[in-house]
Amino acid sequence: GAVVYCHNCKTKRYCYPCLENWYPGKAKEEIENACPVCCGNCNCKACLRANIVVSRHEEPGPNVKLQRLLHLLHGVLPLLRQIYLEQESEIEIEAKIQGIELAEVKIIRAQLDEVERRYCDNCNTSIVDFLRNCPNPDCSYDLCLTCCRELRKGCQPGGSQAYSSHRQFIERSHGKDTDVKHTTRAPRKKSGWEGAQAAECSTTDVVGQFPEWNTNADGSIPCPPKERGGCGSKILELRRSFKTNWVSKLLNNAEKLTYNFQVPNVDFPNGCPSCHLIVANDCKNPERQELAEVTVMTTFCIVPVLWI
Repeated sequence: GAVVYCHNCKTKRYCYPCLENWYPGKAKEEIENACPVCCGNCNCKACLRANIVVSRHEEPGPNVKLQRLLHLLHGVLPLLRQIYLEQESEIEIEAKIQGIELAEVKIIRAQLDEVERRYCDNCNTSIVDFLRNCPNPDCSYDLCLTCCRELRKGCQPGGSQAYSSHRQFIERSHGKDTDVKHTTRAPRKKSGWEGAQAAECSTTDVVGQFPEWNTNADGSIPCPPKERGGCGSKILELRRSFKTNWVSKLLNNAEKLTYNFQVPNVDFPNGCPSCHLIVANDCKNPERQELAEVTVMTTFCIVPVLWI
């Protein structure tokens, strides 16, 4: 068959089937200019078993480390602001529910183990700080702020992620194991932006398969019916996972530290193709679409930048 010769070392050659199997991202011209052996990433047995001395990069200086940390911090600011605004909005709703002033709202801190993480029982998204929790000790249903907001707007909160979560609950309640071979495997719980991107707000098929779940006239949210994983007997209460004003203090400190920080002149016009593909395909709800776009851009904070 056809063979590609390396014009750099002039000793190695690769057939097309091997190139397709082992180097699918490499073009023929790239192999001709510098083969995998020349580039140091050959997948043949001899190269994989060879004792290759890995060159160690020089440890960056304190100033370079500081600039990199500030770059990361600057990248997460949009997400911190988004979380802060969501919390402020929920506090305003809580004040109206209780009929008190904003300054009088007291949010009880939820008890968590040091290594424990909270997830929304409706959409499986990881919860950062604020949540709505069922006070029933036999229930303890948790609901994230995004699902709270969608529910108040009359949407199916959590969309497709909620449907998957509800289906797992029903299967478990009927004694079915969703992780057994030849059955539907339960998707892993998503955290942060992944969960936000994977969910979509749907009021069609999903709603018809579960009992209705609506908010009260004052904006309070009852615990969902048992068929949805709750108890249906209590009103969800606003709780926090961290200390009072934890997010606002974190945001203020981040803004102070990055106030004079100059973002490197690095052009990422289109962003990450994979992330934008997820956003385009999976986000039908405008609010989750907006949050997904913010968090997708936030992930660029980990793009390597060379500091001189």
